[in-house]
Amino acid sequence: AMKWAMRGAGKQNVLGIKLFDDKKISTLMASAEARQNLVANVKKVIDQEQFDGVNIDFEYQGNPEGVLEEEFVSFIGELRQAIARKVSVDVFGNTVIKGNVEGLKNISMAADYVVVMAYDYHQPGSDYAGPVAPINSLPGVRSIMEVVDRIVALGLDRHKMILAYPLYGYEWKTVDTSFGSLARGNWGQMVSYQRAQNLLHDAAFMQTAVVNWDDLSMSPWMSFTATETAYRRVKVKKKMVSEPYSVDGVHQIYYENLRSLEAKFKLVTQSQLGGVGFWALGYEGNDAQVWLTLTEVLSGK
Repeated sequence: AMKWAMRGAGKQNVLGIKLFDDKKISTLMASAEARQNLVANVKKVIDQEQFDGVNIDFEYQGNPEGVLEEEFVSFIGELRQAIARKVSVDVFGNTVIKGNVEGLKNISMAADYVVVMAYDYHQPGSDYAGPVAPINSLPGVRSIMEVVDRIVALGLDRHKMILAYPLYGYEWKTVDTSFGSLARGNWGQMVSYQRAQNLLHDAAFMQTAVVNWDDLSMSPWMSFTATETAYRRVKVKKKMVSEPYSVDGVHQIYYENLRSLEAKFKLVTQSQLGGVGFWALGYEGNDAQVWLTLTEVLSGK
């Protein structure tokens, strides 16, 4: 029902196919027969369900340049020819930054669109907290601008390059309240655009939170104190046991707001790239202002 509602509103529905296992991707790409079977099955689904295109999200976890190899590029070309509809392929920012020129040009020719995942520059497990999608960073630190600069420098078809942005951020436990603080432990959680907005409108929360803006990354962030559970060793009846107790610890959230998203949208138009993508639709909740801002920027208002 949703698919037909979208089409009735003048939108298109794209079938997404994902695979995040390096070994399985390599095995699939190494077999012409396996690729042909996949293409045939995708075509069958496309024709039966009347999808308007396909997005291929095959992520080599250990090799960002895997999608630039000859077999993968051939697969994208085979799929595009078979379904006679638009095919987009997702790539990491590091695929563009580190990838060889020939491979990047080949994948951009084989696909209708190359969707660059311009997010997760910092994520749970990172040593330091920081912006999820920084437009600029200090020298030696990855950023979205580094991706855009290489697209331009290599002369890739800009109209085929899509920058996918996050409608979310992350929360870390941190050592202190400074920007880019060292993280405490391997802990983190996703903070949707909607949740971040809810926190900003929560009077009790805002009494203890400090909201900041980083001009370099063009990213908002906040620090606050949260009650955590810690454990200490105590002796009970001559035995050492772990006893829980409460302690206040510093937390930081790096997120997106209208100001940061507008800057990212303008980067696309100023660089004459093909468009904007998101991960993930729905994280914005019912906030229509995100889409109004996007429409205004893309229309040049």
